[in-house]
Amino acid sequence: EVAFEYKTYEEKPKWLEHNYFGVLSENLECNNPKGEHFLDCFFSIRVSPLGCRTVLLRADEEGELEELLKEERVWFGKCFELIRRWEPSDVATDRYIWLQCYGIPLNSWEEILFRNISNQLDS
Repeated sequence: EVAFEYKTYEEKPKWLEHNYFGVLSENLECNNPKGEHFLDCFFSIRVSPLGCRTVLLRADEEGELEELLKEERVWFGKCFELIRRWEPSDVATDRYIWLQCYGIPLNSWEEILFRNISNQLDS
């Protein structure tokens, strides 16, 4: 495990002021790297996956996201376990990554092999 510490210049950057942090319900995932199809019905809302089921919700206009959350409370309640204004303490605890591996025969594709590969990257 590698520890990394970084001090930001701003505790709450201006660009994050009106953003919301959300944890998707267990039955949903936001696999698209840009979050594009998850909220298609709300064109001006952008979703940025943060890792696992956590996302950052953003709107172009100030107050737009707040209004939408009020109007569509039931819909958002079904899709999210948690949704609130972003705070500096809101972080993703896990992050998915893709590894490209070449030359591995199909008969070797076992969980233990891929665990060993990921353990090599962990050191």
